[in-house]
Amino acid sequence: MAFREYENDDDPIAHYDDRYADMRSEFNSSLVIEVAKRQNTIYGQNGEPYPAPIKGPDLVGLESFLKRLLYSDEMPYRLKRVQGVEYGYPRPMAVDIKRLSAYGRIYHPSKAYPPDWELFFDLYQQHPISGYTHVDWGVSEDDFLKRHGVEFGLEKRHVDIAHDFIALYRDRARKSRLKSRMSDWLSGPKRNRAYLAKALTDIFDEYSRVMVVNLVLLYRKAACNGRDDARRRGYELLNRHAEDHQGYLDEIERKNVPEHFVSLEEVKADWARFTNNMRHKPTLFHKEIFIDYFGRIEHSEDAGYHVHVCFVYKGSATQRDFWYSHEIGKYWVNITEGRGYYCSCNALAAQGRYGDQVGIGVIEHDDFRKIRFLWQAVSYFVKASQIVRMKDTKKAQMFLHGKPRKRVGTKLGRPRRPGLHGPEYRERLARIFV
Repeated sequence: MAFREYENDDDPIAHYDDRYADMRSEFNSSLVIEVAKRQNTIYGQNGEPYPAPIKGPDLVGLESFLKRLLYSDEMPYRLKRVQGVEYGYPRPMAVDIKRLSAYGRIYHPSKAYPPDWELFFDLYQQHPISGYTHVDWGVSEDDFLKRHGVEFGLEKRHVDIAHDFIALYRDRARKSRLKSRMSDWLSGPKRNRAYLAKALTDIFDEYSRVMVVNLVLLYRKAACNGRDDARRRGYELLNRHAEDHQGYLDEIERKNVPEHFVSLEEVKADWARFTNNMRHKPTLFHKEIFIDYFGRIEHSEDAGYHVHVCFVYKGSATQRDFWYSHEIGKYWVNITEGRGYYCSCNALAAQGRYGDQVGIGVIEHDDFRKIRFLWQAVSYFVKASQIVRMKDTKKAQMFLHGKPRKRVGTKLGRPRRPGLHGPEYRERLARIFV
C-alpha cells in the first residue's frame, strides 16, 4: 500500500488491512515470550531452570512491527515545515525505528524464521539504516531540542532513510507474494495443532479418566553447576550473540558452538532408541495402560537440543503419575547410557511449583479447568514452530507423537452425564482446543 500524507495532523495515521490479519492470529505476545524464555533457559544438574539474561520483548516488538508493515500503510514520521526547513515528527512506528538494531540482534544464522522475519533481516543487513544506530529515531515530540527558540524534529535526511526502508520492505513483500508465503509457513503448524486437538478429543471422549506424565529429557554435558555457573554461561551467551550479530551485519556467518552443545542428530538418535524399545518396557508402555505421547524436540540457545514430552495413560488402570515419571526418566537415562537425565514436571507440581494451574497427573473427563491447562502445555509443542525453527530441521519432525490405537468394540464403563459424551462433549472440547 502507498503511504498517504495528510495536511491535517489529526487524521488517522494507519489504514489497517484486515483481510489477511487472521493469518497471524496464532502469534501473540504470551506465545512469543514463552518461546524466548524456553530457548534462553539454562538447565541445572537436577533440571532447575535458570533464565539467561536475554530479553523476549524484542521478539514481540518485531512481530508487531512486521504485522503493521505488511497489513497497514502506517509510516513512522510526518513531515512538518518549520521556518522553511522540513523536519520529521514521530508517529507510533518511530519507536520501532529506534528499536531496529535490537530487532536485528534477534537474528541467528542457525535459525529459520517466518518469511516476513527473513525479509526484514535480509533488508536490514543491506540497508543504510543499519549504520545509523546513533540517531535518536524515537525522539518524542514533547522533547524536541529547542535552538534559538525554534523547535527541531528529526532531520529530513534521516526521515528519508527510515521511510525508504519501510517502502522497500513493502515493495519486496508485494513482489515476493509474502502474504501467500506466510500462509504456507503456517500450514504445517496448523496441521499439527489440528492433529493434536483431535487426538486429545478422542482420548477424553473414550476414557473417563486419564493420567498425564510430563517430562523434560536432558543431557548431563549440557547441565550447569548451579546459579553462578548459569549466570556465567548466560553472559557468555550474550557475548556470542553480539559476535553473531556483528557477523550478520558484515555478512560473515560465524559458528560459535560451546563444548556442552547437544546436536540434533544426537537427540534424534536417542529418541529413536527410546521409542523403538518401548515395546520391551511393558511395565511402562503396555497397551493395557498406555495410550499415547505428545512432545517436541526443543532448542536451547546455550545448550542445544533436548526433549519435552507428555505421556498419556488410562486413568482407570493406573494413577501413580509420580512413580511413572521417575521410571520413565530412569528409562531415558538407560537409553542414553548415562548421558541423559530428566526433570519430572509431575514432581514439581507435587511440590506446588505450578500453583493450582496444573494440567498433569490424573485428569477427569469433566474437569475442564484441568483439561484447559493441559492444552496450554501441549499446544506449545506445535505453536512454537510458528515463531522460529532451526534451519537444519526444515525436513525434520520436531513435533513428536505416537500412533494412537483405534478403539475396538463397545465402550465400557459407567454412563456419563448428559453433555459429557458424543458430539456435544466434543464440541465443548473444541472450544478449549483452539
